[in-house]
Amino acid sequence: MSKSTVKEAMLDPKCKQIGYASEMLDIGKQHPIILFAGQRIENCQIPIQIQDFPVIEVKPAEVTDGPFRVGANFFDARGRLSLSIIDNEWRAYESNWDAEIKGPRIIVRGALRQISLQLKAIPPNEIAVEKIDMRVAGYDLRGGRNGLSIRTPSGSSLSLTGSLISNCRVGIRLS
Repeated sequence: MSKSTVKEAMLDPKCKQIGYASEMLDIGKQHPIILFAGQRIENCQIPIQIQDFPVIEVKPAEVTDGPFRVGANFFDARGRLSLSIIDNEWRAYESNWDAEIKGPRIIVRGALRQISLQLKAIPPNEIAVEKIDMRVAGYDLRGGRNGLSIRTPSGSSLSLTGSLISNCRVGIRLS
């Protein structure tokens, strides 16, 4: 590859051309466990739903002995889509201030020193939302490893700490 070709590729990277950076999550053959800001959600098709919108969704494998499929849409504190997961492929969008990958961890920032999402894949079958600062459909969700605070569109507040939610279609539903 010539120096000019390398320089052109650096000035116009593929992720800028398509609008996001992406990679596959390692999801195992067991139903994934979602650790969402201190809440443990097991065997739920839709771990988090806001109004009629599934924030996180788990689908069965497409083929025998294949991995479960995870889908998700995370937003920043201003309500802009910051990271999606589509059939186990995560996509961090260029509208973010920064997206950083450190081993199994994805850190998405909406602004300098403002983490919108910190997500960690824990093989063989866990996904941890270690930190979140998200606004969607008028709801504000803020949380870390120890708990989740929710502010509703009407201004009411709700705090969740250390919940175990299992064997249900929808784990946490806000409407």
